[in-house]
Amino acid sequence: MDTEARVYEVKGRRFVLSVFGAQWLDDLVTLHGQIFTQGPTRQQLAIKYDASAQGRQPIATIAHEQGRPVAFHGALPYPVLIDGERHWIGHSCDYITSTDCRRLGLHSQLAALSFELMQAQQMIGAFAMFSEVSEGASVKMGWQQDGVLQRFHIPTGARRWGHRLWRMPGARVMYRHRVMQVLGPYLSERKVFRNSLVNDGVAVDYGPDFMSWKTYGDNHVLSIGGAQLWVRIAGRVAVGASYALGPDNIEEVVETLVDIGRRCGVSEVMFQLSAQTHLTPLLSRFASAKDSYRVSLIDFTDDIDVSGIKFNYSDFDTF
Repeated sequence: MDTEARVYEVKGRRFVLSVFGAQWLDDLVTLHGQIFTQGPTRQQLAIKYDASAQGRQPIATIAHEQGRPVAFHGALPYPVLIDGERHWIGHSCDYITSTDCRRLGLHSQLAALSFELMQAQQMIGAFAMFSEVSEGASVKMGWQQDGVLQRFHIPTGARRWGHRLWRMPGARVMYRHRVMQVLGPYLSERKVFRNSLVNDGVAVDYGPDFMSWKTYGDNHVLSIGGAQLWVRIAGRVAVGASYALGPDNIEEVVETLVDIGRRCGVSEVMFQLSAQTHLTPLLSRFASAKDSYRVSLIDFTDDIDVSGIKFNYSDFDTF
């Protein structure tokens, strides 16, 4: 497709829409700083939006007004396994608009351009995670709900001193050092991580390129009781995904994760994944399921059905 910048005019204002690339990284950092008090670093954003790390072209988009960055639509390429075959799907994630440019249709325009980029790369569809509040607006853009994620919160009994340290930029380096000391005996190779949700249907393929790229969020692969756990510790022990977790080792795994959380000063261990998977009854032993984000999909092809895809918390762009 034509990747030249496009002009969008509305209410007497003129915006230039572009495919996001490394040349716009500083503009994205500026835009993030205008909207969020805390957020990813420049280096983390550079890694996150480097589509070439997985051999793909960019699918994120950015808007400028008179050279000023005013809106951004983040989108990331994800490999998925369907009946043993590898395909690509776009993860529509960041939605950022300057306060003086809202309600002008920029979000829809940038998203539409991202969808065109995905289709030009033969992606089979797109997925997004919406809250109950934001889900209503998503329908106007063609999103179709395809299930609700479930969260399982398992308390550790610890005071939240780790959460406070994580939120203090000056103390974060020291806290990371503490976390690595605690995780040391359990750290495992992360070249490939087998996604157990593949057994429940369509799921993201955690191959070498994906695992190498998905390092911008302080996450680690652990080996506990014969199971592999992909975790991130930032205010909680968030389990992004698991492999070989079953009835025989679930007790040991959860007890160890709770101990890790206690020693890292966080109050809970959290699992979050699609409902009605083989893991749901196992996790229900330790905590009640709570409804979380709404999974929404857009199909780009009639040949492959992406409905029913199963997601882990590690599939979030923020993991």
